[in-house]
Amino acid sequence: MSRPDNAEVPGISDGPGHNIELDSRIPAHLCLALGAYVDALHEAFPERVYALSLYGSLALGGFVERTSDIDFLTVMVGHISEDDQVAIKALHQSLRRVDRWATRLDGEYAELDQIEAGELDTPCLFVADGSLAGRREVSKAGWLTLVQCGISVIGPEPAAFIPDVPWVDVEQEMCYNLGVYWAPKAASRWLFLSSTWVAFAVLTLCRIFYTMDRHAVTSKPAVAEYALGILPAEWHRLIHEALRVQTGELGPSLYMSRVARASETRRFIRAMVQLCGERFLLRLPTPTDP
Repeated sequence: MSRPDNAEVPGISDGPGHNIELDSRIPAHLCLALGAYVDALHEAFPERVYALSLYGSLALGGFVERTSDIDFLTVMVGHISEDDQVAIKALHQSLRRVDRWATRLDGEYAELDQIEAGELDTPCLFVADGSLAGRREVSKAGWLTLVQCGISVIGPEPAAFIPDVPWVDVEQEMCYNLGVYWAPKAASRWLFLSSTWVAFAVLTLCRIFYTMDRHAVTSKPAVAEYALGILPAEWHRLIHEALRVQTGELGPSLYMSRVARASETRRFIRAMVQLCGERFLLRLPTPTDP
């Protein structure tokens, strides 16, 4: 949903007498879910919510209504206990009944002490599809997004309390993604018959290339435009196809068959893994590396 630059941005209540002015990158139709989340956090954890920050496609200005998640990081004061976990689970179950966009909440709960100590590899409680789902690390690309362009909903700007992410850590994560995650998928003969997987693979690999080249993060539409200006013309149709799927653009596929598109996607994966390795002088791990 687009909005004129001069349109008023709705606010979110932050308790009696307070109002949070939302960043213009946040679509107005997400305000109910975000407002309900803010209220629920303050009710469940009074005086303990240090920050609520948004990252991912919202922060990068590339939110797509059909496919994007509401990526968040909630930072808590003090240890997140087992009782707190029960409260967080109930909180998100309740939110799912308030607004359909609450099912798009996808993010982590971190402890302030760990972040201030630079312990960015600590697995955090995480929510996926609006439900508590276990523990995972915030990716280095996620921390980088928070520092470079994260949106503050509660508390200070993310760059004010999140330490700088060492570039060597980001590079190591990109190497792992290329060598261990993506390279083996080029052998799959069925995975990329899915339009969703084609878009995910092509745009993610373009984003990895952009991040390695620019030491920065940006949205999937932006990395597609960047790749069209950098990569050989043989890949332009596939990039346009991935962007068409990602944005939900109406109309037929740019390919005569799913099989042909899948074959080209597999070739693209191999080419991008090789290009990134050569251009950025990376030693890519393999799935068998310790």
